[in-house]
Amino acid sequence: MPHLHRRRARELPAIELTQHTVGYALVIGTGDMTSEAQSLALSLVDDPEHDLVVVDLPVDCPISVWDAVATELRRGSRGVRIMLCGWSRQATALVGQWLSERLNRMIVVPDGAVVQGAGGTLFVNSGWNTGWVRFQPGHAPQWEAKRFPRPSWESLAIAELSLISSATAAELLPAGVWIRSRDHEESLAQSRPRLVDSLPCQPEILSIVLGSPGTPPLAIEDVTRFCMMLPDDIRPKVRFVEYGPIMLPAGGTFGQRMADQLGSEVVCYTGMPVGPANCPDVFTVRPDGVLGWNTFAQQVAYQSQNRGNPAAAPGLRAYRRPVPGLTEIAPAVYEYAPDVVLEVVQSGLWVRPPYEVANAATIRATPADPVEQLIVFEAADAEQAGRMRMVGEHVFDQFDQPTRSISRLISASTVRTARISVAGRALLAEMELSALDGFEPTSDIPHPMADSPPTGPATTESLNAGAASAVSMEAFAPT
Repeated sequence: MPHLHRRRARELPAIELTQHTVGYALVIGTGDMTSEAQSLALSLVDDPEHDLVVVDLPVDCPISVWDAVATELRRGSRGVRIMLCGWSRQATALVGQWLSERLNRMIVVPDGAVVQGAGGTLFVNSGWNTGWVRFQPGHAPQWEAKRFPRPSWESLAIAELSLISSATAAELLPAGVWIRSRDHEESLAQSRPRLVDSLPCQPEILSIVLGSPGTPPLAIEDVTRFCMMLPDDIRPKVRFVEYGPIMLPAGGTFGQRMADQLGSEVVCYTGMPVGPANCPDVFTVRPDGVLGWNTFAQQVAYQSQNRGNPAAAPGLRAYRRPVPGLTEIAPAVYEYAPDVVLEVVQSGLWVRPPYEVANAATIRATPADPVEQLIVFEAADAEQAGRMRMVGEHVFDQFDQPTRSISRLISASTVRTARISVAGRALLAEMELSALDGFEPTSDIPHPMADSPPTGPATTESLNAGAASAVSMEAFAPT
């Protein structure tokens, strides 16, 4: 693009610019608004510090048109965030510098490829040191962020992390970072658009997506290495999203393993966050990457454990109300009747008496099944079992049909029996008893769903447990 300079008004050809207010943005062009400019303007969220301007000009327009653009932008004292439809990186940066000097205002422009993420996020990335750049009169350009709106965890230090090991890379996403294999690009190419289009960029949460379906399991040491490179003030904002396979000892969980390795609290999503950045729903992730059911327990916190001491049950960091109208009497515990409470747990819901029961940690530590939600009822004796099961059935009946189709009603004793059996085998595997290498549960172990007949397999089309929001699953269907 030739050097932009000011010409005398009598030398300028008559240029008429059009203006359209679309959403939060002003669209400036020379004729009818293009569909690209309209779509971009509609996707933008409000910028409290800058005026949003979409410049919709053909790349072969005369230089004199920029004087007319500057005239249109002369009014106002705030900074201006400008997006140029169809223009190159070099031209965009040059326009930003020229307008800043001409208007004596801060101008922010994208230096790099612009990708529209979920919820109106504009992600700018073409490699190292690219992103949104600030131009101020009399100052050198300054890197601002990769993302707009800028999350609190945004940092040039994160943007520079890419290679973790010979097998693992860190790829930037609009919502955070994707730790994935350096190979298997065909499988990665199927996952990438899903993570870009559906995973929301949250102001206070750095989402770290782990792995990808169809690729080798991630080494947990590579994940640890990446976390150790993060700035100290950012680590508490990390939330892990398990998307692909991870190498773990038999019976172990990623969250607990990471907490032990880092020596600090680790928080994991129970699935994939989808929806608005301020309150996304969380859907379980099946082994093939397809989303499952909408979880009540959304974030789980794991504490570091000293070796040899039993691990405490992970605690819920975020969850949603299971049934409208219930009163929360303790974190994740809701009064359902004078003698019954409904507790949100990882695997679904737990119907129990309003006092602590034996082996409660087992129920709370049972992870979510990607395909089925459990409604677990306490059953210390026949009378209690009858009462709690009746309440469980009443809760079940309040769900919509898609939720009922992926829910199972089972007794707590069944869950505890299964967990004890699995834990025993995991302990032996940890002791490296070769006789149990690759051991699988045998048919004499009660299946967690044995108390209730199947209600039918869940399907991609019906999966929206709780109906908290109408979320399309198409982006996560197999391609």
